[in-house]
Amino acid sequence: MSIDVTEPAVRGSADRASFPATSGSADPQTGAVDVELGGAARFVPAASTVDPLTLGGLRLRVDGDDEGALYARTAVDGRARELTLADVTAGAAGPVVRSGGVTWTGLRAS
Repeated sequence: MSIDVTEPAVRGSADRASFPATSGSADPQTGAVDVELGGAARFVPAASTVDPLTLGGLRLRVDGDDEGALYARTAVDGRARELTLADVTAGAAGPVVRSGGVTWTGLRAS
């Protein structure tokens, strides 16, 4: 399986992807965030008999207690769905908010 990303997301070094925040809000004092991430992730199976799966409309929500979730939208068999991809827990290092985006270290997904 390979994973591709669409703009404005970019593939970086070590085969990691970066999805920029395109809208939403973040509070560096409490660590609460609700941001939409630009781009989409496309999972392409090795078998040509299986259709690729594209996850777009990525949204990260973390409350002031450092817990939240990562959500995505996809279409399967012509039906649109919103999925919870992962529960998210923020580490001790809170978000760094700047005019160009929000950066975290230590986010854990399960």
